[in-house]
Amino acid sequence: MSYPEALQAALERGAFGGLAEQYLHRARRETSLGMAVGRDEILAEDLKLAAGLAANAKVRVAWPTPSLCVLDVDGPDGSHQRQHRWLTREGALIARETVVGSLLGVSEQDLQESAGRAPVHLPLGEVRSGRGQLRAGAQSWFRDGPVWLLDALHRIWNGRCLDEIDRLYAPTARWSGPDAQAGGPDLFKSWAMRLLARHPDATLLFERSEQAGDRIALLWRLVVHQHGKRAHVLGSSLLTIDGESILTDDTLLDVEALEILPHRPLLAIAR
Repeated sequence: MSYPEALQAALERGAFGGLAEQYLHRARRETSLGMAVGRDEILAEDLKLAAGLAANAKVRVAWPTPSLCVLDVDGPDGSHQRQHRWLTREGALIARETVVGSLLGVSEQDLQESAGRAPVHLPLGEVRSGRGQLRAGAQSWFRDGPVWLLDALHRIWNGRCLDEIDRLYAPTARWSGPDAQAGGPDLFKSWAMRLLARHPDATLLFERSEQAGDRIALLWRLVVHQHGKRAHVLGSSLLTIDGESILTDDTLLDVEALEILPHRPLLAIAR
């Protein structure tokens, strides 16, 4: 049984035995609010997710690239929620998992409690060295992927060249973003502008890239300072391309982790 099949069976029928067989006992799952350590903790999180789904919710699990699994949940009220799950294996078993959209199905109380258990750093200098003196360069410092795409996204996010969206995306491109937003390149541009206006020192750091045919998946982090704290917020994008043009963009960012940043404690520093 594949991981997507095991995840779908667990969420739809409660068949968590098959899902347990996918993980090493020492597997680790990272989210924007911390780390679950061990197979039992990971399964407990997915069991809680399954318990919170509506009885007639529609669950779909896809595997567009070898390391990225996409979970879609359509609620009976017309709601649509997504997760991107990035997998790292040792042999046939999952050793590490990074989940974006990890707050799917979490109540406000759960969110507040999770925030209280997830300390963050004080600001430790500039996020990007030389900011304020040196503008973002033309090239991304992460080169393990399609250079034309990484460089363009680096200039859009870190260089604030949002006009490059018009060149990078096809005029008929479809963008899906956080909070079930969906539209064209103009919607992506307006969302990015609002986010960057709210977090003026935000810096996007690429972490992982994978391509399968005309699909490119990117795992990244948005690093921001707010309320005297530094947050590393996970993001993930699944793109369909035609040459060097983007046709579809499914982007997730754990915006809830930004919203609850004021409630997260500071990490203690030894003196």
